[in-house]
Amino acid sequence: MSSSIVSDEIMELFWSEEPRSSYIAFGKVRSVTGKKVNVSIKGSDATPLPKLASYSPTAGDVVLVAMMPSGGVVLGAIG
Repeated sequence: MSSSIVSDEIMELFWSEEPRSSYIAFGKVRSVTGKKVNVSIKGSDATPLPKLASYSPTAGDVVLVAMMPSGGVVLGAIG
């Protein structure tokens, strides 16, 4: 898959006019418990979410979270 196609798909997630059941959200890591990352999204109480294996979370990280009907997955830190 070319990077252009991936970029188009990411742009569609952020700027689509259609309602979606899956989307990307920004969150802030509040704490880490085992393999779960406690993330606050849109000022909500921290929700424990799984993470990608390559991400080593630290409290205070601003993260991208893939939200789906079944739950969310922390993709990694921004910056």
